[in-house]
Amino acid sequence: MKVGMKLNIAFYSIIAVMVVTAILTFVNLNNIEEQQNYAFDHNVEQMILVDDLRYNMSTQGLFLRAYFLEKSDSNKTNLELYASNVDASIELLKERSVRDDMIALIQEAEKYNDAFNASLDDAMAAIEADNTTEALNYINGPLREANTGISTVASEMLEIQRQALTETKGDTASTVSVSKIVSIISVVIGVLIGLFLVLFVKRTIVKPLVEVIESAEYIADGN
Repeated sequence: MKVGMKLNIAFYSIIAVMVVTAILTFVNLNNIEEQQNYAFDHNVEQMILVDDLRYNMSTQGLFLRAYFLEKSDSNKTNLELYASNVDASIELLKERSVRDDMIALIQEAEKYNDAFNASLDDAMAAIEADNTTEALNYINGPLREANTGISTVASEMLEIQRQALTETKGDTASTVSVSKIVSIISVVIGVLIGLFLVLFVKRTIVKPLVEVIESAEYIADGN
């Protein structure tokens, strides 16, 4: 084997080790990035949407009682506003959810919300007609049940997202550990291959060249 070919083998082997190490590191970092992006784009976002749903639901309940106590235009406007916000929150959750358990809970929340909206119209009609007893029956009956149902479902949604975040955290930690192990193994392999190549070059290139030099010096001395 020619000296140039031996040097090329050593050189390209070192490059190959570096390339493999870089590829493995990139793949692991990409996996970590994907897990973090998924956690933010889905889990955190949905937790925010669920919190918005709970806030809008609670606020619409407050304005419903405020409208019952005082039939003002501002209370009615705010009640209608937050009722529409609850609808919007549920629609956003439907659009952004991909997990089957979340989709099932959102459908359940939607049923409670439909029941709330249907009873809300009747309750507002009773309030405007000064039918206090009928209005209270709606407020303390189907409207409260619907609100309680939505609140319970929202709590279950938050628990699912918390568990998902915990799982993502565990997966990310596992990927980081694997990345560290792969990097250490790659470095060790790289060092071993480097040492092997040094010995290889020393034995197959340097040693013969030294022998040639010694022989040339021997001949130059007249032997």
